[in-house]
Formats: sequence, structure tokens, C-alpha cells
Amino acid sequence: LRAGGMVVSDAGLTAFLASLASPLVALAPESSPPLRVAVLRDPGVEAFALANGSIYLTIGALARVENEAQLALLLASTMNRIALDHPVQIAFDRVANTVAAKLTRVALAPLLGLTNIGFAAAMASEMREKDEEADRAGMQWVARAGFETRAAPRLFAVLDQVERQAYCDELVTSGAVVANANGRNDAAALRTAVAAIVLESVRLNLALRNYGAARDGARLAIERYGETAQLRAYEGEALLGTAQAPAELPLQLRARGLNKRDQKEADARELARLVARAEEPLPDAERSFRRALVLDSTYGPARRGLGEVQLRRGDVAGAVATLSAYVSVHPDAVDALLVEGMLRSSAASPAPSP
Repeated sequence: LRAGGMVVSDAGLTAFLASLASPLVALAPESSPPLRVAVLRDPGVEAFALANGSIYLTIGALARVENEAQLALLLASTMNRIALDHPVQIAFDRVANTVAAKLTRVALAPLLGLTNIGFAAAMASEMREKDEEADRAGMQWVARAGFETRAAPRLFAVLDQVERQAYCDELVTSGAVVANANGRNDAAALRTAVAAIVLESVRLNLALRNYGAARDGARLAIERYGETAQLRAYEGEALLGTAQAPAELPLQLRARGLNKRDQKEADARELARLVARAEEPLPDAERSFRRALVLDSTYGPARRGLGEVQLRRGDVAGAVATLSAYVSVHPDAVDALLVEGMLRSSAASPAPSP
């Protein structure tokens, strides 16, 4: 992972995570391997542990977490995947036996009408038990390490895992875990430490064409850190990316059971509907790019994005003016040749009829 450039190297973030993880690591059983925390340059929302003691958080997960208590629970719960492995080996054995039994039965009796339902249920049950055990131990570590426990369970709401949130909330309200009302929970310190990777998470989602995640990430960053030209331009790029109109109707949506003329007309109507729907984000994208230029009139990506939106919306004159200004100010931009091609294409295209 390090050799491939996947591990984030940020001294400030590393120091912050070390200060947060240190009191949690101190609670690990002596039988556990040395626990180490690293951040992966991955915009997905993931946290996982390896048997050698490596704890990995993705920048996507760190971008979503709201405060130190939530992050402490994420670390503690993930650490306990390792710390609890030896005591819960019986559970792993049951899972292994279930796998072996299913494969054996399928191999020896393929006509028994087996389905994956029972197997999937057994696996899901084992995973729920493991989640609950790790989360219970994690909440106890959060309390013992001095973090604010009432705020911690919301981590799972942020990660769209409401069942785990309900379980951890119950641990606090029932008294199974001490409610540290005045425990450590500095949201500002977290935001300062992760500010740079929040931006990187949005950029990576755009690069990977995860446009919905990029849009949501840009808006979350604007809410937490305030708007900048770059964030508004990222928001515009994400909205522009979601406005992808199909060139032809997908096969699965084409009409069936009609004569050729009726089928052709039905397909044309459906394609027009999809195109119109794809264009719905364009006005919002234009507003985002224009707002970015208000914040910084020299920010080239926003001007280029605005020109592309104008072109998509049929404002050829506006697009030519905007893109020409972009190329004149940024002649060495990596996409300058592409933009010049768009300008030539626009000049050769007939003006749209009123």
C-alpha cells in the first residue's frame, strides 16, 4: 500500500491520530500485536484491521466523521477486530465449519435443492455477533480512555449503519457503558486535522466518476469549512458529471410487443425523457461555477466548467466567450487543446433554432 502511494503522508494528521489512538492502544490486551493506524488515499467509507495489527481508515471515512468521540469509537471498534480475535476464535470456527458444510453438501448432494439463504443467514448472524462484540468492547474502550461516550454512537448514523448506532446508544442509556458527559470530544481539532484530506476525498471521487459522492462530499465540506472557489467548482463538476445524457436508449428500456413504427416512437419518447432528466442538474451546476468565480474570478477550472455547462444548455455564444477567456488566460492548461477543440466544434455547429 505504501509503495503504491495509497498511504497518506501528512505529519499533522499522523500526529493527531496518534494522540487520539494512544489511550485506546493502551487498553489492548497484551496478546494483541502492536496496533498501528494508517490512512488510505481511498474516497470510499471504510475502516478495517489486519491480523498484523495494522488499522486502516480511508480518507472517505475521515471526511464523514464529525468529532473526536466518533473517531475514537471507529478506531476502538476496528482495533477490537484484532484484540478480540483470540477469545472469539470459536465464532470463526463456526463460520469456517458452515462454509465447509455447505461446500461438502453441494458437492455430494447437488440435487437437494440447496439455496444460499441458510448460508447467508448464518454468515450474517456471525457478523452481527462479531459487530456487537467489537462495538461493545469499543464503547468500553472509548469510556475508559476518557472520550465523551454519548456522542460516539452517532458515528454509525454518519456511516449509514443505524442498527449499530441503536446498539451503542443502548449501551450508554442502560449504564453498561459509563456516560462521560465531559469527556474528550473536540470537533474543531478533528476538522483542522482532516481538512486537507476532505478536499482530496472530493477530488478522488471526481476522478473516479463517483459524481454523487463527490457532490455530497463538496457540500459537506462547504458546510463544515465554508465555501471556496475550489469547493464550489468541485460541486459544479460533480453536478455536471451527473448530467450525463444517453446517446441512445439502453436495450433493456426499449419497447417490446409493438409494430416497428410504434416501437420507434415509444423509444424516441423514452430517450427524450432520459435526456431531459439528465439535464436537470445543469442549472445547479451553472450556479456553482458562477459562485466559484464570484469567490475567485481567476479560478480557471470554474470558468472552464461554466463554459461547458453553457454549451450543454445551448448557449453557444456564451460558451464561446467563456471558453475563449479561459484559454486566453490559461494557454498552458492541461485541457487547453481540448477546450480549443470544443470552440472549433461550436463555431462549426449551426445556431439552435429559437
